[in-house]
Amino acid sequence: MEWNGMELNCILYKHFSYFYYKRKTMHMFIIPFFISWLYIVASYYDYTQNKEQYSAKIQQKHIENLFWNVFVFKPLSLGVILYIRPPVDTYHSLSAEILYVLIQIGFGEVWFYTIHYIIHTKYLYRFHKTHHENNEVIGIFALYAHPFDAIVTNIGSIILLHYIIHFSVFHVYFIGTIAIVNTVISSHTGTKVGFHQLHHKRFTCNYGMNYFMDKLFGTKDNSQSIQDE
Repeated sequence: MEWNGMELNCILYKHFSYFYYKRKTMHMFIIPFFISWLYIVASYYDYTQNKEQYSAKIQQKHIENLFWNVFVFKPLSLGVILYIRPPVDTYHSLSAEILYVLIQIGFGEVWFYTIHYIIHTKYLYRFHKTHHENNEVIGIFALYAHPFDAIVTNIGSIILLHYIIHFSVFHVYFIGTIAIVNTVISSHTGTKVGFHQLHHKRFTCNYGMNYFMDKLFGTKDNSQSIQDE
């Protein structure tokens, strides 16, 4: 059976379109599921290191709020941006991936500090008040927050940069993993005195991710006397 050029092009186009659609829908579902799953795994690890605080602090209101943020609002927001801008490339060149990670860190620091500082003002604090109900945090409380806070403050920079730059599959998984592990096991764990733990305790310091914005604007506090307060 012979194929003319137009028929062959149509067949190749259909196969490419089907392949593109499969990849598009695959990551739209798998990445949000992975992020939610990783949040639970990281929280469970933090629980194994800090069982007494978990038993004492977790209430029904925490579970309800976390359910919506971890399993509905955050996956939905990621699914939407991944549908609009599906990551087609598995990975870019090594130099490009390194550059994009550095851009993500730098822009993420500026974004998180700025939005975080703004929602500490009296006019917008209603969007951040929920997250500060607990001055002494535990890992799973990282996403105990108003939905606006959980999405815009925490992952807004990732969503915006992906829309602009169109990251690879590798980058989305890598940055997503780093973000979840950092916020649950480092920034919100109750097992240590850290940069963000001081923010929860003292409220008017350490708005960023401990890179450069707090130092630049004079809001950095590295005091380790939190246990004495």
